[in-house]
Amino acid sequence: MGTLKGRVGWLANEAAHGERMQAKRAAWAIASKLNREADARDAAMDGYKQAVAQQHIRDAVAVPGLSKSALAMLDQVQAAVRSVGEQRADEGSDLHAQRIERAVAGVWKEGRANPGIAGELDRFIAAAEQRLGREGMTAAYAAFTKGALHDCARRGQGGPGQARCAGA
Repeated sequence: MGTLKGRVGWLANEAAHGERMQAKRAAWAIASKLNREADARDAAMDGYKQAVAQQHIRDAVAVPGLSKSALAMLDQVQAAVRSVGEQRADEGSDLHAQRIERAVAGVWKEGRANPGIAGELDRFIAAAEQRLGREGMTAAYAAFTKGALHDCARRGQGGPGQARCAGA
């Protein structure tokens, strides 16, 4: 930046006054841009702090492990999903989803008929939803249908510091 250019006073010519005015405008523009950058940085930092605080709240939620009978029922659900197989070239994704729903519905209904398993699954699902959020549950569902989440359901989740299974 250096010294302010241009001259002031009675002896300064028109060009010197113009040069000084241009230098002042440039200085004000820099200050304005620095203020906008600082405001954007502060807003980003506030958003980050809020996201971290929300994650800490979610991390504190303990997701219980499942009993052998509940896991056996989930094994049957997973087997039903696998029995449908991959999406065929001649069907859309909606039709494939309907075939999966039909395959899983009977197994799910039968497993939920046992009040102990139903309550256990309800508690597990509620805690997992609270811990993972919507995006995490979507990722967990995708992992479950591929068979990747099964180990996480077996060992359950405790408090902070335990391994996460949402990204499985």
